[in-house]
Amino acid sequence: MTLGGLSAGQRDARFAWSVVPPLLASPALPALPASLLLVAGFSAHYWQDRRLAAMAAGGLAGRA
Repeated sequence: MTLGGLSAGQRDARFAWSVVPPLLASPALPALPASLLLVAGFSAHYWQDRRLAAMAAGGLAGRA
């Protein structure tokens, strides 16, 4: 969310995405479906974090 070069919309989307894991951590589901939902959610969040890290690396390379 503090990465330079993001538009206001991109920053807002990253901020909204950052609340997904806490929402997934407290589902009112039986143990197996809840576990599968958590694994899927954290996997998706990891993918998004990698995309943001790639954007940060590209931005840092452009500044050097």
